[in-house]
Amino acid sequence: MANGSIRAASRLPCARVATAVVSVVAFATQAAEPVSFNRDIRPIMSDTCFHCHGNDAKTREAGMRLDVRDDALRATESGAVPIVPGDPDSSEIIKRIFDDQDPMPPESAHKPLSAAQKDLFRRWVAEGAVYESHWAYAPLIRPELPAHAAGRHPIDAFIEAKLAAKGLEPSAEAPQHVLERRLALDLTGLPPEAALAQDGQRPSGDALVDALLASPHFGERMAVWWLDIARYADTVGFHGDQNQRIFPYRDYVIDAFNANKPFDQFTREQLAGDLLPSPTTEQLVATGYNRLNMMTREGGAQPKEYLAKYGAERVRSVAAAWFGSTFGCAECHDHKFDPITSRDFYELQAFFADMKQWGVYANYGYTPEPDLAEINNDSPFPPEIEVDSPWLKRAVTRAQAAVDTFLADTARRLAADPKAVAAQTVWEELIQPFLTSHPSGWLVAAPAESDIRKDGKPLADRTVAVSPAQTVAPDKPLGKDEQLHLAFDPTGLTAIAAVKLAIDVAALQPDKPLKDIGGAVTLAVHAVGGEGKSRRLPLRVGEATAKRPIHRGGAEVPGIQGEWRLPKTAAGHEPVEAVWLLDKPFTLAPGERLEADVSISGTVPFTLSFSPLAAPQPLSVASTDDLAALAVPKQSRTPAQTARATTAFLLSTAHDLAA
Repeated sequence: MANGSIRAASRLPCARVATAVVSVVAFATQAAEPVSFNRDIRPIMSDTCFHCHGNDAKTREAGMRLDVRDDALRATESGAVPIVPGDPDSSEIIKRIFDDQDPMPPESAHKPLSAAQKDLFRRWVAEGAVYESHWAYAPLIRPELPAHAAGRHPIDAFIEAKLAAKGLEPSAEAPQHVLERRLALDLTGLPPEAALAQDGQRPSGDALVDALLASPHFGERMAVWWLDIARYADTVGFHGDQNQRIFPYRDYVIDAFNANKPFDQFTREQLAGDLLPSPTTEQLVATGYNRLNMMTREGGAQPKEYLAKYGAERVRSVAAAWFGSTFGCAECHDHKFDPITSRDFYELQAFFADMKQWGVYANYGYTPEPDLAEINNDSPFPPEIEVDSPWLKRAVTRAQAAVDTFLADTARRLAADPKAVAAQTVWEELIQPFLTSHPSGWLVAAPAESDIRKDGKPLADRTVAVSPAQTVAPDKPLGKDEQLHLAFDPTGLTAIAAVKLAIDVAALQPDKPLKDIGGAVTLAVHAVGGEGKSRRLPLRVGEATAKRPIHRGGAEVPGIQGEWRLPKTAAGHEPVEAVWLLDKPFTLAPGERLEADVSISGTVPFTLSFSPLAAPQPLSVASTDDLAALAVPKQSRTPAQTARATTAFLLSTAHDLAA
């Protein structure tokens, strides 16, 4: 890679190469070039000779070995010398391949040599039978340019020389638009129309090359090959093939190509970015390369066996990516065709032995892993770090803008609708007494009744403590299928649009932190009439100030749905709160009261609150701005306050919901 950078290598196959026209006559008298072992002889030997006369001693015949020069120059069991450099007629292999009666390879191999291949062997021996090491282990040597190359691009010169040697003429030069399309497809994988922004006249020539290299699609195109060899995938490969959240590594590779990151830096960051001094988030993401192996949490899998699998797979990948060679064979035995021993394989595997990884990503009884105690089949594969995603940030910005636009447009429409204006006036008149009594916008409910129930029946030996601040706690931890049942007098509530459950962290016993609260908090609220008829409040979506995430298919489920998993720790002594929005605001009928069933492990003190206000997001219910706007008389509101008050009315009443 020229200049030690990624992009430099990618600049080589430019479409300019195909533009020259040359006369083949100039090369007609060029002498045949020397025979190359790697180019001309090794491929033939690998196909026809090495099975019986190669590395594998178990299949070698007649004591003849041809893959190593020193052995090929040594007399065999019969006394014949396979190769005598410079003397084809004294070389046993030349005699045998030209033997019409008993040729080599034998007829039973069904791989006869052509006349041209036989001639190559004779010429090669006559020229000294020079062996060459595999290209991956040999230093690069810049070849001499062909004759008459002056004034031409070097690649053009080599192509023209090869064509001339075969008696061929170059094809006619392609039209400019065809060359540009080929160039764009090569550098970006897209036609020019899609690869470049359509904001003016499209460049051509060298300017087009520079524009394509500057396109973000260039990095996407170049990353394809690296991600292939890095075995990039969004799933783990084994067993259930669960998802893994590894796409930031993909973005790292794309950005590295687009930024023309030096290759040595590209290497260090991927193999050991976490070991660099004060590593950046980008460098930690780069080490995701080391996690791009198949992983399992299959029942019955043995951790040490799978750690060995992971380590061996990592060796094969590193060897293919950075050595340009296969190491896989050396996992079981010394490599038969490359100078790689089993010792080399396990020394490279040991380089990664200090990586934090589990053989089986689950806490099974027969393979206990305390660090994975809460991991299940829906969980991601740890460890993970949290990183910013530009794509997700843009998606959130677009979604928020769409919500804001919708609410603003709806507020304007309602403000121009006399019926809506009248309805909002009535709503504000009804809600003002509540906001005067409860300036926070929330009514902290005082339980009129409280008990512990199981299967809907009260437990006579259980009690519930209620503090003056309406904090509720059971006398001892709830058992399986037990629920804390509360009944409230809804006086003062015109309607219910949101419900809040707040845990008093400061009141928790020091030896009973949140992390000791098992299971999840569940909440169900009903409106119960005098005749016992019950209506359930439809809790639509919720969010909490702190929570343990729930995952589905390896991805975190946003918000809190039917249950709220408490966090392991809570910062400071601020209450940990969860707020649920109702599917649509709920209006209580005369004589109805509220009943709530709460399932929560431990003796956790909490309060339950209700609000007639709603908001676009659960945690923004009764925001300072909304309360301030509603506190200002309608005729004195600024346009912004008017819009907020109208939006609060819309969301808190579901006005004109069908439309």
